Order: sequence, then structure tokens, then C-alpha cells
Amino acid sequence: MNEPVKKPGQQPESYQPKKPEMMRALEEAQGQGKINVIEESPQYRIAELPEFRIFGIEGVIGKKQKFRAAHEMWQHYNNGEENSPYDTLIQDAGGKLPWLAPELCHIHAACDYREMSVGTFPYMLFAFAAPGSKMDGYKTMNFPAGAWAMFSGLDMQGQNPGDVINAQRQRFAQWLISSEYEQAPGLVSLEIYGWKNNDMYVDVWFPLHKKAPESYQPKKPEMMRALEEAQGVPIPGKPYAVKTENGGSYIDGIPLLKWGEWRDSSYCGCLTTLLNAIGIPVSYEEVMGLSGVCWQAIMAYCWDPSGQMPQNGKLCEKNVGDALGIAVYTLKREKAIRRHAKASIDAGIPFLLVGGRWAPEWCLVCGYTVEDGREKFFGRTFFDSQNDNVPERTIEGQSTRVPESEIYTENLYFYTSGFPGVVPHALTRFYDKKRKPISRKQALKVSLETSLMMFELPSKETHAFGYDAYDVLIEGLSLNDAAYQAKCKNDCYHIGSMLDARRAAYIYLRESAGLLAGENKAKLAKIADIYKTMFDNLLAAVPYEKTSPVFDNNSDAAHWGAVWDAQRRRTLVSALRENKELERQARVIIADILEHWGNKK
Repeated sequence: MNEPVKKPGQQPESYQPKKPEMMRALEEAQGQGKINVIEESPQYRIAELPEFRIFGIEGVIGKKQKFRAAHEMWQHYNNGEENSPYDTLIQDAGGKLPWLAPELCHIHAACDYREMSVGTFPYMLFAFAAPGSKMDGYKTMNFPAGAWAMFSGLDMQGQNPGDVINAQRQRFAQWLISSEYEQAPGLVSLEIYGWKNNDMYVDVWFPLHKKAPESYQPKKPEMMRALEEAQGVPIPGKPYAVKTENGGSYIDGIPLLKWGEWRDSSYCGCLTTLLNAIGIPVSYEEVMGLSGVCWQAIMAYCWDPSGQMPQNGKLCEKNVGDALGIAVYTLKREKAIRRHAKASIDAGIPFLLVGGRWAPEWCLVCGYTVEDGREKFFGRTFFDSQNDNVPERTIEGQSTRVPESEIYTENLYFYTSGFPGVVPHALTRFYDKKRKPISRKQALKVSLETSLMMFELPSKETHAFGYDAYDVLIEGLSLNDAAYQAKCKNDCYHIGSMLDARRAAYIYLRESAGLLAGENKAKLAKIADIYKTMFDNLLAAVPYEKTSPVFDNNSDAAHWGAVWDAQRRRTLVSALRENKELERQARVIIADILEHWGNKK
């Protein structure tokens, strides 16, 4: 057996990818005459594969519990006992196909390779058929030679494995929209597990067909169904279901909003979740890029964490609406807001407001009910998952500080006690009106223009922007211990927000590179590399779990204070000074791209 050593009960489905280079899993196979790489990026690879067969152990899983049930299937067959079905499958696998990278495991997983009854799908733990394979008694499946999209998670270590796989599916669906391919019939996908540098990773493969020449638009519903459900969440690309209850209605299946999952902007996190709920399979990184929040550098002089909210500077939400074909708007009077809020939810469209529960962060309102003749709204906030102890009633560690009378539906939505929010006439957002979208290339141009504007904002009495925001951080972290402890509260969140933003920036830029050509394409790639360096500098200075995730680990504000020792602060100051100079370099190139926007060379 060449299979990696595992602890009893530990399954590949539970492993976490560590490095963004995980898509290199097939590099060794290229050049052996049977794999032709057509296109590649840090997030995916498109390759022509030869005909192959898989065989393995099949189970039938309900879609509402997809990832949990899949994990239980891994545990059931790989139970740590000698001669378990999993070990037997490894032994029967035989050799490995020559075009597969040597670090790949023997056992992988396949989804949706044949039609099932509504609400279920087939899931197979499989091996690739190779010389020496013993396939008698196993379920088999043949795949013809053709193109495959191989998508990888990017910097997703530490996340729930179901979230990692779902993110890969979301990226695939988003890429599919503007590609020259469509997913092959059947919606099959393969979870491919391997080892790299002593860490397990997972890729997700999708079979492709070239689109018909007359149609470069995704076909529906097949394309929209390309994304699978994740832990009971309806498929992004397909509007979530609306249910009625107690004189009101609610949108079923809106997932928790949490810091610490590389979605640390409450505005963009809420907006991405909303867009997915109404059938737009956009990624968080793209929302950060389209809105311009990924370029943001903003600091409140008092180090208040709410100072990071984009409306304190320039909230460029029109950019997102223009790109996706949505007219974003608010209403001035509370009575109109309440009336329109109910109509929007009845239509299956959540809405955003600031200060729905606890502190004034953006939140998502998902439903309403009628109690004692009064409408009460409920939904999700980024504070819902905070906890100080192991909760008795939990959805992934949901807060124990909410009374049962303020919890609604089987989704455990929390009462939006702050409705209609802080400054509702300015900070309530509706998304139920359509408009003609601009092209993604034009949206990229607007985003790049926004990146320049973000660093040209004049400082306010309470906030600093751009290079001045860097100076506030650098000066605060350079203070002696006593002054630092007195002033720099919530420094974990400020650094985490910048870390999250720079990560989103380089991903958005890399995924947008295909929109440009010639020298401008090369320049955009160089800018992406600069932002990746900024990200790497900050990540080397402080681990991500020591930044924004702190906000989900403990709800005691005392633990959100100034937390870093002098050595860590010195390392951060060095990284911030280097990044400040990199910001200048990036904007010189951005300005040059915009000046020569129409050039085709």
C-alpha cells in the first residue's frame, strides 16, 4: 500500500489544502504524451485527458446534508479497522495511470455521475482503473477523452472541507459564464485528493464541452446547476426557496456569516451571500474587486474596528450593480423601508442594512414574521457565530447569547432587533431592480479607477485613507508597550481586514487577466503579483488566525484589545512600510494601464 498514513477515523475529505500551488498536482504528468494543458491560472487548469475508467464503492446521499453525509461515508468505509472496505479498495486499485501525478492518493470521490431521484445524488469513493486493478464487484464509470476543468482551492487552509470544495465549484461556475466551454451533460464532478509537502489537498475536476459557435452565453438551467449544495445550502446559480410561516415569509438556507473565513468585509460578505441567494454565482473576491473594497486602506484615528466599514470612505457599490445588472438603491422613510422590505423578501431577495443586531456592521435580512400584530424581521449578522463556550444548540458554533424567543425557522435566523438599522435612509440597501449590465472589461476599468481614487481621498477629522491610513497603523504599532496597549485596540481586526482585502485584490486581478490583451494584460499580471507580495508580507508577519478570526472565537470585547508583543509589532511595521511602497508601485502601473486602455498591443 502506497496510501499516505492516516490516523483512525481521519479521512481525505477532512484534510485541508495548504498552498496555492496545489494545482501543480499534474505537472509531472504533462509531457508524457497524454495530457495537453490548454489553459491555466493559479486557480484552475484546463487540460485534454485521455479516456479513463473509475471503479469504487457507491453511496446515495441527500442533497440537504451533502458534505456531512459525504464525510460520514468516508468515515464508515475507512473506519481504521484492518481490511476495511477502504483499505480493500486501495489494494484492488493496482497501479497508477502514467498521466496522473505520483503524489495523488489512490482513492478519490465522484459526484453526480448518474441521475437519481429528486433530492439525492450518487457519491462514489473510487480508484482510477489501471494495470493490475481488480474491479469485480465494484461500481464502474467510463469517461471519454476530452477537456476537463481542474479547479483548486486557493489559500483555503483552516476552512471546513465542504466550504473548500464548494468554493471551487463556485469559481468553476463563475469561470464558465465567460468561457468558451460548457459543462458536459450530467453535472459530474471528481474530488481528487493528493499529498504535497506533507499536506493533503483536494482539486475538483469537471468535464467540459465546447460551446456552440452561435452561443457564447451559459445555457440554463444546466450551467446554473453546476454548483452543488453545501451543507443544506441551495445551489448558487439557482434562487433560494421562499417559504411562508406565521403571516410572514423567509428565504430558506442562507448560510452563517463569519469572520475568519477570508470573508472579513461585512459589506462584501453580506452582498456575496445575497447575490448567491438570488441566483448570481459570484465569488467574494470578485465582489471585493468590482466594488473596489479590495483596494481600501482606511483607519479610524481611534482604532475603532467599525472604521474599516467602506462607507466611512467611498462606498462604490454602484460598481457591483453596474457589472451584474442590478440597480442598488435605498429608501428615505422608515414606513417605505418596512413595506419594501417585506415585498423584497416575498420575492426571494434579501436586503442589507447596518446595525441589525449588536454592533453597527452590515447584516443580511432574510425573513419576517408577525407576532401580536407586529412584523419582526430576522436574518444573519457577522456576530451570530460568536461564542464563549461550547453551545448546547449549535449551527457551526452559533451564539448561545440569543434567547429562544428571538430565533426563527429551522435555519435558526436571529431577530434583527435593530431594524431598520443605523441611519436607515442612507444605509439600507435593496437589490430587486434590474438594469442593463456593463461588460466585465468595463467593470475592471471602473475598479482600477476606484483603486486610484481610494488613495486620493482626503483625510477626515475621524478617518485616514490610503497612505495616511498606513501611517496611522505604522505609528500605532511603533509605540512603546504602554502607549500601544492604551491606544491600539482591535489591531487584530485592522490587520486582518487589510490581509483579507489584499488577498481578494490579487485573486480578482488574476482572474480578470483574460479581459485584457498585449502589454496591458502583462501589466495587470504584474499588479496582481505586487498585491500577492503585499498579502505574503502581512501573512508572514502575523498568522491569519491571529487577526479577524479572533472576532468569532470570543465575544468578550476585552479579548479584542491590543494583543501583539514588541517583536510581532516590529515585524508588522516592516511589512507595512514595504507594502506602502508597493501600493505606490502598483498605482503607477494602474495609471499607465488606464492611460493606454484602448491599446491592443
